[in-house]
Amino acid sequence: MTHDQFNINLQTGPNTNPRDDTALHISIRPRDGVIIRNSIQFRSWGIEERFGGCPVQKKTYFDVTITVKPDSFGIAVNGAHYCDFSHRLPYASIRFIHIGEGANIDAITVNMAMMLPFFNPEVPCLGAILGGLQPGKNLIIQGTLTGDRFNINLQFGPEVDPRDDTALHLSIRPRDGRIVRNTYVGQCWQDEERSGGCPIGVGDPFTLEIRIKDTHFSIRINNEKVCTFEHRMPFEMVNFIHLGAGATIDSVLETF
Repeated sequence: MTHDQFNINLQTGPNTNPRDDTALHISIRPRDGVIIRNSIQFRSWGIEERFGGCPVQKKTYFDVTITVKPDSFGIAVNGAHYCDFSHRLPYASIRFIHIGEGANIDAITVNMAMMLPFFNPEVPCLGAILGGLQPGKNLIIQGTLTGDRFNINLQFGPEVDPRDDTALHLSIRPRDGRIVRNTYVGQCWQDEERSGGCPIGVGDPFTLEIRIKDTHFSIRINNEKVCTFEHRMPFEMVNFIHLGAGATIDSVLETF
């Protein structure tokens, strides 16, 4: 940060004077002790959001991470969650990022979740489920178990640290002989379900299928039903699948 103000704009077009519609305007102002968030629509500013202070100081290094969630932008500063900014414009309309003066920029990186289907990903990995979940949709994960724990999370948003609300957490634990099921709400784990065994061990290939039913998830491994998990949260809001370490993955598919 080299000056007292540095702006970032995620906008629908390339124009800056006057500025095109802007889904997210971030103005870092260390002298004022604020990071302002706002939007521009039809050349008019929206209502500013100013709470949260300013963890960035002039003449110091900083990084800003913007995560697109289903209902908001998640903003992290220097690796720590700073705030959420609810969508006011369709985020799919964003085509440009404009970086203003006030800082020396080392890098701008765009990380996107892979769209299903995808093949041979490095884990951990994040996949985007186009259209979310609905009854009749099946998620199929094929791979080989390599560790004593392999986690699968069907979650609302893309954040993993802290993790966004998660409608289904599967933790495959061959050493313990169980597959743990749970949900994660408001950064808190709920009640685990541990009944049933674990039909695969380290080194075993597997095909894991999650079938979305009206009232529950049905989990099958290698064509055998292992367990069910009743819906505790609106499964329609699931937009991402996160796969942890502990397996090599051949493919992640969705079928109807």
